[in-house]
Amino acid sequence: MVKAKRRDIQAAEPEQVGNTTPRLLNIPDAAKYMGCTVWFVRTLIWGRQLAHVRFGKRFLLDRSDLDRFIDSQKIVR
Repeated sequence: MVKAKRRDIQAAEPEQVGNTTPRLLNIPDAAKYMGCTVWFVRTLIWGRQLAHVRFGKRFLLDRSDLDRFIDSQKIVR
């Protein structure tokens, strides 16, 4: 009897096509992009302050929406 080799499961990296970055980010990647915590991004989504796309239970965020949110939060003196 031959035992099947166990594959090491690694965290999935966002797929990149060529040199481009993915347009839609999951919550952890969006938090890294924005420089904040995952829970802060979740709070923004739940409070309807941040636009998102929902596929089943997955929340995905468009980079341009993240940039727009960041720009709207800037304080100019």
